[in-house]
This record gives sequence, structure tokens and C-alpha cells, in this order.
Amino acid sequence: MKPTCALRALLSLAPLLLPFHASAQLIEIGSAGIDGVTVKWLGTSGERDSVRTALQIEPFQLTLSGVNNIILSGGSILPLEATVSKNLTTGAVELTRFKAAALRAQVLQMFPAEVLTFYRDMDRGIKVGADLLNARIPISITKKGEITIYPGIDLGVRSYQGGDSISYQGAFVVEARASMALVESWINTGILARLRLEAVTDGMSGHEESAMGFMSFTLDEAETLHARIYGGVEHDSARESLGIPATNAFLGTGLFGTFGQ
Repeated sequence: MKPTCALRALLSLAPLLLPFHASAQLIEIGSAGIDGVTVKWLGTSGERDSVRTALQIEPFQLTLSGVNNIILSGGSILPLEATVSKNLTTGAVELTRFKAAALRAQVLQMFPAEVLTFYRDMDRGIKVGADLLNARIPISITKKGEITIYPGIDLGVRSYQGGDSISYQGAFVVEARASMALVESWINTGILARLRLEAVTDGMSGHEESAMGFMSFTLDEAETLHARIYGGVEHDSARESLGIPATNAFLGTGLFGTFGQ
């Protein structure tokens, strides 16, 4: 290709490249929370019951502008969750749950999604897992979104305790949230629920259900610091094949703060 032809081709692409070139990007500190949780396993004599410390942090928030902000908004880089538990019977301490995603964001300003998520969940017997994609579609049942459901999919691989093989999994998930303000901007309450239907190789397919009630309290006028209390129950049909009780109940309380500009 002649140099003049190449230059013309490049100039013809300029209008397409300009919005991305002109888009501003801002990375700032996001949010963090810490909780104390008590877990009771139902149908047992208490040998698995534990107390836990759970940490959640969004260390970096990515803000885009222009066309980029339409494609991805509310971006969070490397959001982390970690739960350390202490068994009330044996005193053993372990990293029970861990989750880290490369990116969490709203796609097309509508669909919440996580990309390349690594996790551990010993409550479900999962030593290590990696999801390529977790995506949800929000559907508001009420006009102001007080009741919203989130159907979606999870796709990835995992390895269970007691084995070294890799299992492939695909799940259809429906999450729901109903909330209301008891005192506007200061006290909120609500319910969260989830149904998860999993197709997993190595005979680990099953269904998971969970429900949780919560109440949150705003502690400052800037609405950056919050306290919360919550409790609920979880059930997973696939646990029993790993020698783990199918159902547990939990009660937690903690603090949560948002930072940045």
C-alpha cells in the first residue's frame, strides 16, 4: 500500500477512534467492609460450627467517560472478599471463603458482570475455582426498583476437596432483592434470596438456595459509613456427597464504608 493511501485509511478511522482517545479515566479508592459472623450447621451436633471474620474491599474504582462509559460503567478493579473461620469445637483456623475478580462493572449501563473470577468456598467443598464470566440481567418489579430480580449465568471450572480433578460447571442463577427505607437515608431493611441450578461434571450437579434478611444504618451525614446486621440460611444439595451438611444458618454484623471522590 502506498504511503498516501495508508494515510487516508488512517484518517478515515479517526472519527471512530476519537471518542476512545478523548475519554478520561480515573482510578480511585473504592469501598471496604468488615463483619463478624456466626455459622451454625443444621442437623449436626455442632462439630462444624464456627465464628468468622469476613473482609470485603474494592481497592480501585475505574471511572470512564464518553463512549467508554456507555460500554462499561461503575467499574471496580480487583474486588476482594475473604472469610477466615475458627471452628468452635477444634479451634482450627482456615481460609473458608475467598473471591477476587479481575473486573466488576455494569455492561451497557444495565447488566452487572464479573470477568475472570477466582474463588475458594470450603462451605461447598470447593478448594479452588475460576469463573470466566458471571453475568446478570436486572428486572425491576416495582417502579422505583424496591423489588428487583437478577437472572443470569456463571461459567467456569473448579476443583473439589479430596480430589485433584478439574470439574467444568455452568449455572443458571436467579437472585432477588426487596428493600425499603424505614427512615429515609438513615435506616434501610430488606431481603435477599438466590436460587442456583448447577450442571457440573464429575457428578457434582445440584441446586442451591439461600435467603437473608438485613438492616443497615447510616452513621454519618455524608452517607459514607454504615453499620449492618443480617441473618439467613443456605442450602446446597451437592454438599452431602462431600460429607458436608446440606444446610447452615448464619448471623452477622459489621461496618461498611465508601471512599473516593
